[in-house]
Amino acid sequence: MKRRLLWRLLPAFIAVVAVSLFLFSLVAFRIFDNFHLAQITDELRAQIMLAEPNLRAAADLQQAVQELGERTGTRFTVILPDGTVTADSAEDPAQMANHADRPEVRNAFGGVVGMSTRYSPTLKKDLTYVALRVRTAGETQFVLRAAKPLRGVKEAIRPVFGVILLAALIIAVAAALVSYIVARRMSIPLRHIQEGAEKFAAGELRSRLAVPDTEEFARLARSLNTMAAELDTRIRTITDQRNELQTILTSMDEALIVVGDDETVLRLNRAAGALFHTAVEEAEGKPVVGVVRNRALHEFIREVLATGLSGQREVELYDSDGRVLLTHGTIVPGETRMALLVFSDVTRLKKLENIRKEFVANVSHELRTPITSIKGFVETLRDGAVDDPANARSFLDTIARQSDRLGAIIEDLLALSKIERDTEQGGIARDRANLRPILDAAVQLFRERAAERGIGIVTVCEETLTAPVNAALLEQAIVNLVDNAVKYSSDNGTITLEARRTGNEATISVADTGVGIASEHLPRLFERFYRVDKARSRTVGGTGLGLAIVKHIALAHGGSVSVESEPGKGSTFSLHLPIS
Repeated sequence: MKRRLLWRLLPAFIAVVAVSLFLFSLVAFRIFDNFHLAQITDELRAQIMLAEPNLRAAADLQQAVQELGERTGTRFTVILPDGTVTADSAEDPAQMANHADRPEVRNAFGGVVGMSTRYSPTLKKDLTYVALRVRTAGETQFVLRAAKPLRGVKEAIRPVFGVILLAALIIAVAAALVSYIVARRMSIPLRHIQEGAEKFAAGELRSRLAVPDTEEFARLARSLNTMAAELDTRIRTITDQRNELQTILTSMDEALIVVGDDETVLRLNRAAGALFHTAVEEAEGKPVVGVVRNRALHEFIREVLATGLSGQREVELYDSDGRVLLTHGTIVPGETRMALLVFSDVTRLKKLENIRKEFVANVSHELRTPITSIKGFVETLRDGAVDDPANARSFLDTIARQSDRLGAIIEDLLALSKIERDTEQGGIARDRANLRPILDAAVQLFRERAAERGIGIVTVCEETLTAPVNAALLEQAIVNLVDNAVKYSSDNGTITLEARRTGNEATISVADTGVGIASEHLPRLFERFYRVDKARSRTVGGTGLGLAIVKHIALAHGGSVSVESEPGKGSTFSLHLPIS
């Protein structure tokens, strides 16, 4: 179990203090003990020196020693040079053993002060001994020894020991309190640093630690503050870069997928999610085969991961839209191999390319027919038909018709090109105009031709209906629609030209009672040179560009075109133009 720093430091401080006090007490006890023993020894020595003259002159040593012992409370012993005890104030000398081997006696006979603290076999207790040699006329007369029991010494210094123990206890309590305060003062800054570090770990990198007074803790706090500031800066930089990258990925029109070495989707943008009909959050972490179901794409991904080489490949999705993707694959630099795949939807480009090819083919075909016809009749005339007036006239009329047709095709192409160019360069000039006069002007061109076939033309339009239009271009579009209606209507039919307001737009429609158009042709009617019945279209003299011109005039006005038709019930072509 982990403990707080306070409870780790405090026992150590208390243990150090306790050991120090214990050693101090031992030393103090020893010093006081030695000091008191030294005093006792000096006292015994002084008593011996004071008693020496009296004992040297005493007739009865035993009596003199007893009187001296009773008066001073000290045991005195007189020992002859051979170690025999001749007098003792506490015991019968006759019952005492030879003292020649006693250390203090040996030292005294040796000419020095003999001192010893030891157990006395005679008195059965510990005593402190001091012995001095007594000499007469230069000869050793005897050794006088004084002794006191150690119990008295210890009883004398016991109060001092009590004072020392009490002082040690007080010091221990004070030291424990001081140790607690010191340990607490050390733990509080650490706890604050810990709390600050926890805030940093939780992401609060803008908070700062208070700098303590202690140099070591202050350096630690400053280091943590510096670390937090640097982390905050780096994390903000990384976050900004991530947000920028996320913004770039989100705003990209191209779909992007990052695939790991195990062919799992690591990341994709919203364009990729929309392209492959999957949610971004659900796709990440899934195998790529579960996100994109296309075998050719899977093979391309494996090829990029296996070879580590960049490449590109066109992949057809085979979905309802028939989309075609240009896929760029490359390896992302790093320790872990990852493939970055960028998908560009080139479906529209493919369609435009196909339209361009068809347009070139159609233009070539449309131009080749009149040119071939003109060339053939010219060669016939050269071969002698020019000398036959009747046939020559017919041939020249055909050449003239084909020339007019060729000129009409070129004029329509130029007109279409001009409309597109004006639209791309800032738009066509438009003025708010009343629509009724424009409709009447267009109808007026066909009334005579329509009347020849019994076709009636009805115009329906409010007199006050206006819109911002280019009157010349709008009239051209209506002319093309009415022209087609007259060409493809059955005899004695009716053509209705109507302009009406529908919400925020004006709708101009041309309805006929002709043969109608099959539904499979409707989506392509406004393409250049598209013909429903090619043989009949050329017979009636169309260039195949009329409806394409109508569509681009509507787009130039910011509008659109539409068609409704049913075989046997006629057709309705409509222009939708914004009013404001």
